[in-house]
Amino acid sequence: MGLFCQIFHVLDVNQSNVHNALTVIMSKRGFSLTSATTIDGGQLESQIDASSAPAYIIGPMQGRWTPVIDLHAEPWPGEICTDLSRTCSTHTLCVMVHDDDVMFYNLDHCGESQDGYNSNPQYFEADRVLEPEIQSQRHTPKYFESLLPEGKTLQGLLSILNAGWWQAHDDGILDGDGVMPNEIWDAAPYQTEGERMVAFGTFLELAGQNIYPFADWRDNRNINWQTYQLLQFVRKPSLAERLVGKKK
Repeated sequence: MGLFCQIFHVLDVNQSNVHNALTVIMSKRGFSLTSATTIDGGQLESQIDASSAPAYIIGPMQGRWTPVIDLHAEPWPGEICTDLSRTCSTHTLCVMVHDDDVMFYNLDHCGESQDGYNSNPQYFEADRVLEPEIQSQRHTPKYFESLLPEGKTLQGLLSILNAGWWQAHDDGILDGDGVMPNEIWDAAPYQTEGERMVAFGTFLELAGQNIYPFADWRDNRNINWQTYQLLQFVRKPSLAERLVGKKK
């Protein structure tokens, strides 16, 4: 099985305030916070596998961004990321990798979507995607301009995003099924989408000036887990369930 990862980054909001905002957001969606514990790096797997209910790992601010690892992708990460941007009145960036084959992101600002990305719009489709649909999915990273670290350019960001399928599409060299020919695939700079995620996160300094560590966060030894918190939630009982409980 390839890499699966979903993570939010919240701009200029510290760990404590993200914690509070996420608790409010989940409460509005019908979930109660059941525990907030410090991560033990030596017990990471047992801690994160303790519940199948919604759970998030919140790290300290790194550079300008606070990371939030979404463990179970429920509720849908893009919706929670949008809610965080609205509640915190800031930019949020949701980045996801599916089976190391395709990367997505959503950039939101104060509850409004600004840009989205799909590294391979053909990936989940059996029939070739029509050109109007492809163009509707084309990323417009001009919205990152105010977020770029010093010395970084939109062209540099585009080179990371376009490498692979999008460049092959724009060069007119996809095959009849909308797939990159093998020789083009083999020459692409990112052989996995986890590699692209690392390049993307490092370029935007989502982990400060460090190499982006969150694509393979389960195995990455450069994360100081003692500074991270695990928030676990459970669905609130419905009114009917509460009334039944009172009768008992």
